[in-house]
Amino acid sequence: MTESSDYCFPEPRDPFMPAPPTWNPRPTTGGASLHDEVVEQLGRAIVTGDLPAGTSLTIDELTHDLGTSRGVIRESLRVLQSKGLVSARPRLGISVQETDTWRFLDADVIRWRADGPEQLGTIRDLVEFRLGVEPVAAYRAAELQDPEAIQGLLDSAALMRRAVQDRRKDHFVQADIAFHGWVLRGSGNRIFADLRTTLAACLDVRSELLTFPSDISADAISLHEQLAELVNSSEPQQAKDTANRIVEASYREVRAAAERR
Repeated sequence: MTESSDYCFPEPRDPFMPAPPTWNPRPTTGGASLHDEVVEQLGRAIVTGDLPAGTSLTIDELTHDLGTSRGVIRESLRVLQSKGLVSARPRLGISVQETDTWRFLDADVIRWRADGPEQLGTIRDLVEFRLGVEPVAAYRAAELQDPEAIQGLLDSAALMRRAVQDRRKDHFVQADIAFHGWVLRGSGNRIFADLRTTLAACLDVRSELLTFPSDISADAISLHEQLAELVNSSEPQQAKDTANRIVEASYREVRAAAERR
């Protein structure tokens, strides 16, 4: 004997079909550049998973949902395409891409990932990237002895300490980014130097997670000063080891801060 029921089991979702989007578009406010605002909304929605891979987008729908012009939407989609987040093909339309096409070194992609559900994984990725680059760059900077880079390191380390004393987070972040940029430039490696924007995005993520100045240890500042002096005194191996310690200490600080949230 069977019992009647009003309950209906949902149809199973085809695993090869993209997950339904959970994105709730907000009309642009006009407070910032419309183009930047659209890129920010769409890019963040894609990277955080609100617009999953395989989602189809149309210019008409986006124009309506975001309350802006077709021209702004087209230009914004071109930017997102350059970041590997969407594809636009004749007769196939516009679709959200799988992660294997994303430009993970892009500063916006780094920022959006760090704000999303994979925050700790993103932090780990960024630290491993830094460990692969900065110690080698510090070693080469100590060997090459570029006077401009050495002065930049010494000045930036001093500004970092002063910013902590003055409780100026904005000044600290600027000096920290400048310091690590000088490490890359001082290496003489053009590929390393070209990664300065990516590295700046990594450090911005760190600064957003840390409480200033309580999460900035005196040891962290001292390590930056030591690295500047080691590059200045041409001690490559010690400079490499110190750069490694700086990145590892930064990881411990940021991971602890992220886990407290």
